[in-house]
Amino acid sequence: MNIKHLLILIFLFFCANSFGQHLELMDDKGEAGVMVGYGSYNGDIAPDVQFIKMNYGAFYKKQVNEFIGIRLNYQSFSLSVNDNKSSNSYAIARDFNFQRNFHELTLMSQLYFNRFISGRDNYRFSPYLGFGAGLLISTSVDNSSNGSSNNQYPVIPINLGLKYSISNHINVFAEYKYSFTTSDYIDHLSDIRLYKNLATGAWFQGSKSGKDNLLSVQIGVSYNFRKVYGPDPIKQQKHKNTGTDIDTKGSKSSKMNIFKLFKRN
Repeated sequence: MNIKHLLILIFLFFCANSFGQHLELMDDKGEAGVMVGYGSYNGDIAPDVQFIKMNYGAFYKKQVNEFIGIRLNYQSFSLSVNDNKSSNSYAIARDFNFQRNFHELTLMSQLYFNRFISGRDNYRFSPYLGFGAGLLISTSVDNSSNGSSNNQYPVIPINLGLKYSISNHINVFAEYKYSFTTSDYIDHLSDIRLYKNLATGAWFQGSKSGKDNLLSVQIGVSYNFRKVYGPDPIKQQKHKNTGTDIDTKGSKSSKMNIFKLFKRN
């Protein structure tokens, strides 16, 4: 590397450093948001049908830098699924159903593809990717034609979203989230066991779909907690001109000059 290339690298370094310091004058400390959308599940009951119901959620995110955030996420799921809605003859004959409500609590990362700074024209939009881990908790609403099962399930959520800043503090976003669970009993039906239809007396099994998973599509709005760094504004002192300052100063100086005439060396 010759001296010319070295000088260019030094110049670029100082430019990038000064630009980064300028951006740090406006720092996003965190973000809170609410969201609403639709969710469904992939499982054993009526596997060829998506039973879509409305859900909602909220989150708080700690911003690490312009690219990375750590997000505490809450989401509600309401599931109501029935085999008789399927076009599969085996599922129709099985005729199982369930209704369950869930709360999902997760801790997730949020990774921006572009530098994102709310309110900045060049940095107000970015796709993002998130992943993490959490817990799916069943509420008191749990009705099923096939008994019951556990009330808590570990989950591994992955989401993909788009985010746009409309002001210094307000953002809008849309995201798709898929939650992998560690259980095949969300719908109280397993791939490996046989279950009896009490109405017909026939025995059936699950749909060989593997673990039950949840999915959702949502839109939302969020608020940035922003801290602005920089020097304090200069306080301008009000000066009242009474019109006597100059005369007083002038009279004092003139008196001093007169007395100087009588001063002995």
